[in-house]
Amino acid sequence: MQGKYHCLIVFQAHGHRCGYVGVNKNELIVNDEELEKLEVHGGVTFLRDGSREYKHEKGNYRYIGFDCGHSYDKVDVKCSKKYFFDNDFVKRVILDMIKIDEYNPLCTVKTQEFVEDEIKKLVTQLDDLLEC
Repeated sequence: MQGKYHCLIVFQAHGHRCGYVGVNKNELIVNDEELEKLEVHGGVTFLRDGSREYKHEKGNYRYIGFDCGHSYDKVDVKCSKKYFFDNDFVKRVILDMIKIDEYNPLCTVKTQEFVEDEIKKLVTQLDDLLEC
């Protein structure tokens, strides 16, 4: 039997991370409205069934996700340069986003560890929701 959850962190080309928790559809006994109410950084911004189209997703899971690309989230320049700076278009987008980030000193990079903690909080909420 497959596990109850499938957790993912994806670093996007635009310099922000996204977190996802896939719930095995056999365990999922609530509707999308309940899932959208879960509390996570920036709110739930992604909700869909897994697809073979995306290699990191599993087909028998429903994915709940959030992103760290809000107005108060800063671009992770170091990671962006490491993974995407060889692409001229992405490089221009990242450089533009860095300029925008400079206007808000309260912006912070949401690190891998931050996203892991948010995923753990999401799993705890899902455990509580699915026990009902």
